[in-house]
Amino acid sequence: MVKHTPPPPQRHHTIPVVIGIVAALLLLAALKWEDVARRFKDGTWGLSEERQQQLDETLGRNEHAEQYVLIAAVAGWYKCYLCEEGIYWLNKGEIAKIGITTNPVERYAQKWLEDNRVEYIIEIEGDLARVRKAEIERIASYPFLPENMARPKEKRLVVPVFHKTFAFR
Repeated sequence: MVKHTPPPPQRHHTIPVVIGIVAALLLLAALKWEDVARRFKDGTWGLSEERQQQLDETLGRNEHAEQYVLIAAVAGWYKCYLCEEGIYWLNKGEIAKIGITTNPVERYAQKWLEDNRVEYIIEIEGDLARVRKAEIERIASYPFLPENMARPKEKRLVVPVFHKTFAFR
């Protein structure tokens, strides 16, 4: 059965500043060799304490990851990064994003979830390799989910609305 969706609201065009922010962050993030290296008393070289700590934290996060979905908390128009119109109608409970994180505490603030009218649901927990595989399989199967197949053929999505690329990453 094909679902009816109301007509989209008028679009408001805004000028993105993302490129400027990214460029500024890249300039600030430039590291020099001296920032990451230190010489030990025996004359050998190794990572600076700060860089070693970053390495340890990163490796530790690889052991604890989760694959999640963001689902529409209410029916309505949602931002759609890959849609021509820039917005898309989701019914309550439909998937807005499929993703993974190794840092769930900082992934989405509660306010962001509320402002974007989505709920965060963990589907799989485990090491990064297992969770990443689950994410790829989940994204690949998205076009054939009942919620997507119920849409008119010309309105079916390849990936959920909050995805910014068609790639599996």
